[in-house]
Order: sequence, then C-alpha cells, then structure tokens
Amino acid sequence: MNIVVEYTCGPEEAVRRLQSMAAEHDVELEPGASDREGTLAKRTSMGAARATYRVLDASIEIEIVKKPAFLPEGLVRREVSDLVTRVLND
Repeated sequence: MNIVVEYTCGPEEAVRRLQSMAAEHDVELEPGASDREGTLAKRTSMGAARATYRVLDASIEIEIVKKPAFLPEGLVRREVSDLVTRVLND
C-alpha cells in the first residue's frame, strides 16, 4: 500500500518533522542509506505495523509493509495520510 503526501516545508524540515512525529508517537525510526529514507515500525496491542519512507523534494512516499491484520486497508491509508499531512504542512 503506497501513500504520497506533498509538502512545502522543504526536504530537510520534512525529515526533522518526521523524526519528531516518530518520537512523539513511540514509533521506531531506522534511517536508511540516506537521511531521506528509512523504516518506521510500531508494536501495538492490535499488532505490529511497519512502513518504509522516502522523502523527495516536494513529497514523501510511504509504503505500508505490514499492518495489523484486522484493520481495513482504507482506514490505515487514511489515518497515515492524515497524520503525515498534518505533521508536514502545519
């Protein structure tokens, strides 16, 4: 499941905001080959969730690799998209 969120704050600020969001929500953030990509992971009582991300010049691409089995894909897509949009565009 792929999600793309556009932003106007610049890629360095987007990375900083993403890191801050992860810390606030107890999400593990593993950097990738560069500071603009990596993995986000969280264990909850509903199950484990994992996503990869890549920050581009004006958008961020998020791929949900694992989600709690009983949660509908549409709900997960909407919740992630809404949260990341708020974090990057406020």
